[in-house]
Amino acid sequence: MQATNKGFDAVERAEKDAAIIKAAASNNGVDPNVLAAIGVRESGWRNVPELRGGQGAGIFQIDLGEHRDAAGIAYNPPLAANYAAGLLASNYAYFGNRYGVSGAVGWAYAIRGYNFWNSGRVPPEARVLAGLGVYGLLDYRTKGQNYVTNVLGLANCFNF
Repeated sequence: MQATNKGFDAVERAEKDAAIIKAAASNNGVDPNVLAAIGVRESGWRNVPELRGGQGAGIFQIDLGEHRDAAGIAYNPPLAANYAAGLLASNYAYFGNRYGVSGAVGWAYAIRGYNFWNSGRVPPEARVLAGLGVYGLLDYRTKGQNYVTNVLGLANCFNF
């Protein structure tokens, strides 16, 4: 029961920052519900420091090893939200150009890229199933093996 309450608390924290989420999403052309869900999934919508030698920082756990330019903004919620939204938008454009995906499938790819980039490669079988609206194989090698489906599920908690 406690884990459930913690999850609802995370959603409530994100909802209190609705203006930050909406602004960053609007600035980058991304779904604010997905942006909020990533912050909840990554940190429980808490501005957490890098943990146990990891390189993720802030609400959006921006990988400071990969994105060194974000070191000065990762703990500033409005700037970090804008940066994370920019990463999602960039991923969406990349996968759209590489695989010709758009809409819900394009966003599923973009979410996968946020957690597990792997040079932008998506296995052929995952591409086929994603085209049918089944995103489970996009979870392969993501955190918990469920990142994409978890973020998409969490996005349904919001109505921004």
